[in-house]
This record gives sequence, structure tokens and C-alpha cells, in this order.
Amino acid sequence: AVTPCESHSTNERRLITICLKHQLANRIVFNEQHIDFVYLGQSIIFRIEPQQQQQQQQQPINDINLIDSLHLLSLDSSLPKFYRICPLTTSINIHFESTTVNNNIQVKSISLLDIGGLKKEKSDLIDLLLTSTTNYIPPRGILLHGPKGCGKTMLINAIAHEISATIIRINPSDIYSRHYGESETKLKHLFAQTTMTKNNNLKKKYLLIVENIESLCPNQERITQQLERRLTTTFIELLDRYLDGKNIFLIATTNRLDSVDTDLRRPGRIDEEIEIGIPNQQDRFEILKIKLQTISNDLNEEQLKLVAERTHGFSGSDLENLCRKGKMKYFTIELLF
Repeated sequence: AVTPCESHSTNERRLITICLKHQLANRIVFNEQHIDFVYLGQSIIFRIEPQQQQQQQQQPINDINLIDSLHLLSLDSSLPKFYRICPLTTSINIHFESTTVNNNIQVKSISLLDIGGLKKEKSDLIDLLLTSTTNYIPPRGILLHGPKGCGKTMLINAIAHEISATIIRINPSDIYSRHYGESETKLKHLFAQTTMTKNNNLKKKYLLIVENIESLCPNQERITQQLERRLTTTFIELLDRYLDGKNIFLIATTNRLDSVDTDLRRPGRIDEEIEIGIPNQQDRFEILKIKLQTISNDLNEEQLKLVAERTHGFSGSDLENLCRKGKMKYFTIELLF
């Protein structure tokens, strides 16, 4: 995904400039080169554009104008190639251009009221994340584990909304790279950016979210590649360095608890493990009640309890799918009759 730069505030642009300067330090760059820069888990693509000839005569050779570009390169470009080493002292000017890409996609905020069941789990998570304002020692990391479709991701989004926290997602598939050392560098940049952002707003909480943590930190007995071992070591070192249990927290999820690295799960890194299991009958009733609020139906409470009783073993996503199918059947009947 590409995030348009114009959506960032002035302060964020300054932080992006600083981080980008460190990423380009002592690298060889050339005109029309695309640079994929990750800021707080979101990808921003920059293109290096050469200065006009008259400008090049007036400005030092190490002045590089980086322009955000979302369009493809022209194959018949007549611009000459130039190669330059970008020292750390380079003056970088980032020009944030507007783009025609439609990014007006809005994600509905999810509150705890939108989640049926999980009363104890919701209460435990809020208590753990808000202990940083008390005299108790807060957890630095929390691991949510359980079967697929039981609401782990939805619960994280709702909790973040409840405590007004910023979510920073670490996607393991975006971290992995075929180039030696680049994966570790991406992780380090992400943690460094998070810290710089935190320092500008010490009252705000930041949640580092890693879904399917076993993909990033697999159990040592199951590691087959050297890259996985290096990434696991680097990630754990960064957690030890940056997680303070006050403003920055790690919340990881997994469907396979035994596949997660045991070093990561020890106290001081993952302090709390919360199981998000298959909902019981009462939880299923609450989930169905919430899901059916937006669907026309004539089910009374007794009938709804009967549905909850007969859906033993259904996960939250299974119940949502059941409601969706019921809605489609209702529309079909309405159209026919």
C-alpha cells in the first residue's frame, strides 16, 4: 500500500525527512530511482528527480530533490543517468506532490460495544494497558492466542479506540527481503521512527501490532533458514531496547502458540498471554444479537437463544457468515415474493 505524503502533518514530514536522510546515508543514488520508505508501518514511495541544468550549476552536487511519485517510469525518458553518493550531511528537499489516486477509503472505528462476549478478556486488556498511569508495573508485551476467526484483530482495534492509542502494524511479509541485512534494517527503522514520533507526544500510547507473530519469531526448533534466526534475534533486541511499558506496547497474535519463539515469550518481553477461544453459548448469543442489529429479522430473544445453542463450536466469523447468509436469503425471498 502507498500512503500519499500530503496526508502527513508538517511535524510528520520533518520526521520523514530525518529518517529518510539516515536511510540514504552513504548510498549511491541516481535519477528516476524509486525508493520504498517505510514510515510507522506504512510504505511511501519516493522518486529521485534530477535538478534542471541551470539549477545544478547553482547548487552543490550533494543537493538532491526527492519527489513523491506514484506513477510509473516512462521507458523513453531522455533524462541522462547520474550517480551520486549521498553522505549524511546531504541537504534533502522533499516535495510533496498531490496524487490522483483515490485514497478516500475510511475504516469504521470499532468500539468494545461492537464485540459480543469476551467480557473478561476486554477487561483484562484495558487494565493491563492502563496500568502505566498507576504504581503497578505495566506489561511490555501481550500475546493474544486462539483459533482463527475468534476476534483477536477486532479486539485489538477496539481496545486501541477505547484508550485512544495509535496502532503501528508490523507485517512480517513486508519485513522479509532477499538482500542480506535489509530485513533487519527495516525493523530498526520502524522502531526508530516509532520512538521519534513518541518523543513528540509523550502522553499518547502506541501499540506495535504483529499478527501471526510466529512468522516473524518462529520457535527455534522449527527455524530452517539463517534469515529467520537473524530476524528473531534482531526483533528481540529491539523490543528490549525500545519497549518501555509506558507509551509503547507490543501486542502480538498467533493461532499456533507452540510455534512462537520461547525467548520472546519470557517475562520482560511478553508478560501476559491471553487466550481468545471459541465463544460459549452466552457469547454466541451476544455476537448474534450485535450482528443482527443491521439485518431485518423477526427473531425474538428465545429464538435467538435457540440459534446460539445450536451453533456450538462456531467462531465469531462463523456466526457473522451465518448472519450474512441469512441476510442474502431474506433478500432473495423479498425479490421473489
